Amino acid sequence: MACCICRSARIEPKAEEAVDELPEMSEKDKAHPDNKALEVGSDFGGPCKRRRCTDVLCLLLLMACWFVMTFIGLATIPGSGVDTPRLNKGNPWRLVNGIDYKGQVCGINSDVKSKENLYYLPTGEGVCVKSCPKKTNLEAFICRYNIQDELDAINDTATRVAKGYDYVSKEKCSVEYKTKDTITPHYCIASKAFDYLEELESSSYEYVSDTTKGLNATTYDDNDKQEWWEKVYGDVFVAWPYIIGVGVGGAILVGFVYTFLLRIPGVLALIIWGLLAAVFLTLLAGAAFCYTTSQRWADENKPRTHTKTQADGMLYTSYVLAALAGLWFCCICCLRKRIMLAIGIVKEAAKALATMPLLVFFPMVQTGGLMFFLVPWFVYSLFLGSSGELKTRDGGSAGTYKEMKYDNNTYYAGWYMIFTYYWTSEFIVALGQIFVALAVSTWYFTKDKSHVGNITVVSSFKLSVFYHSGTAAFGSLVIAIVKTIRAIVAYIKKKANKIKRCRQLVKIILCVISCCLWCIEKCLKFLNKNAYIQTAIFGYSFCKAARCAFFLILRNIARISALSIVSGFVLLLGKAIITGGAALLAYIVIDYTIADDLNSIIAPMVLTVILAYWVAKMFNEIWGMAMSTILQCFIADEEIYKGDKNAMYAGASLKATVSNANKGKYKGEPNKVSPMP
Repeated sequence: MACCICRSARIEPKAEEAVDELPEMSEKDKAHPDNKALEVGSDFGGPCKRRRCTDVLCLLLLMACWFVMTFIGLATIPGSGVDTPRLNKGNPWRLVNGIDYKGQVCGINSDVKSKENLYYLPTGEGVCVKSCPKKTNLEAFICRYNIQDELDAINDTATRVAKGYDYVSKEKCSVEYKTKDTITPHYCIASKAFDYLEELESSSYEYVSDTTKGLNATTYDDNDKQEWWEKVYGDVFVAWPYIIGVGVGGAILVGFVYTFLLRIPGVLALIIWGLLAAVFLTLLAGAAFCYTTSQRWADENKPRTHTKTQADGMLYTSYVLAALAGLWFCCICCLRKRIMLAIGIVKEAAKALATMPLLVFFPMVQTGGLMFFLVPWFVYSLFLGSSGELKTRDGGSAGTYKEMKYDNNTYYAGWYMIFTYYWTSEFIVALGQIFVALAVSTWYFTKDKSHVGNITVVSSFKLSVFYHSGTAAFGSLVIAIVKTIRAIVAYIKKKANKIKRCRQLVKIILCVISCCLWCIEKCLKFLNKNAYIQTAIFGYSFCKAARCAFFLILRNIARISALSIVSGFVLLLGKAIITGGAALLAYIVIDYTIADDLNSIIAPMVLTVILAYWVAKMFNEIWGMAMSTILQCFIADEEIYKGDKNAMYAGASLKATVSNANKGKYKGEPNKVSPMP
């Protein structure tokens, strides 16, 4: 075990006490050295103090991965000084600007340097022009370059127009039609193509205007779309301090108020048991409704409006709902003690967040780190994606078009870039989970909570980055490999759609593989999260932590299931309350302060709700990890100090919750423990 764990005590499970072993373990698993209760010395004081750097090799591999990514990116950037014959130089403008029928990039190649826009001929071929026509001119023509030069050289208007229409009939020219380039910059799209969309947009704007008049006396009821957007931008510009202040600050405030309310005795228990009962009653009511409906349909007189098959289908649906209601009731009865424990754990997690409020802001640091990586990654990907060779393809009646073709080396480099993104993004998430687990476990295993605060958050961050970045790299590598395989399967599935003979069979096989990979990814993420908690508490390397976490899950499967149910309800309710509370607060503040300066309150409110939802999701990620950490800390605390409540680090409220749910279980000698049901 880790350096801070001693083997001075032998822990033997008691036969008379129930253990959470719902899935049967093999004799080999039962005898596994990691499948046993914790054995520590009497000097155990919480998270490991004497740590060592774990899984350093994986961290070095991640750094090497970033180095190779940089090499690939620079090799595709002209003038970077890095050259390789295996990769071509790219130009991102080839992905943005139009490409004419000669394969020239408008505004980039020397022959069309001054012509930044692409205009489509009747054949579907494109030609570069200086500007998109703003109005229809039946005496002006846009043609292939050689024909354009020929027409421009004709001074007589009548002759030029006659010659132009001759080329139009041969589909080598086009009359100058009114176009738009506002939605698709550098592409001249005929205005008629937008007519139908504009009609739909007009009806949508009218509907929004009619249904939102109750929010504010003035609405965006102008039919001019440009003026509509100008009003939106103007309102956002005026209200942006309130949008950010209430959307972020207000949502965080509502989140802490929510956690405070849940800590009030009886409130959380009332909410959880009420929601559990509501689910049972909903299933029961659905079963009763389906049953009575089926009976009514079966007793209909001729002419019948419902067939016998429909009536039978409704009857069988009632049976399924009734069975689900009974199964739900049995599960709740069997897990009632674990649910009480889960309620206590949720309260403890809320206390931890209240003691260390700086934890809530850590996802912003993660977002900043991800953006720091994404900027060069995105630039490299643009140059790599534009390094292919343009090939002319026959589009049939639509004419010819240019397609970017890549060689095998470019394909391999593209997949490598995708893998690097997955690994890095998962690494940032994993490092955050270790950090939160370390901070929360430190809080749990501290008797005097006044010694824990935001300084604990800072020290936990330092320890996580310095000692356990390698473990985060190891765990994230496993997830990245699975996600990359999923992406490859999705790519193959897309290609398989073009194969007519075996399309259905291949699609079924690939769908099954994709579903299996999705399940594997979810299971690995769950196991990784618990392994990171083991690393945070005991300083284990990833493999050791994963093994211990696996057997810990098996020994306490019922507790973990109960916590999943309770935390799911709490986090879902929290997301709704935080988002809704911030929206209500924003409406009150904006309407009271700057409503007269706005055209409408709608745009600021929408942006505020989006920000508040993001904050609620961020808040829930931290809170959910804190709950899982508290559960593992309690299990460790219980397995180490069972029989001596004074020695346990669990708070008084958590001890009381467990005692009330499981009377008389704290018996036996200190350090002679087994997992408690």
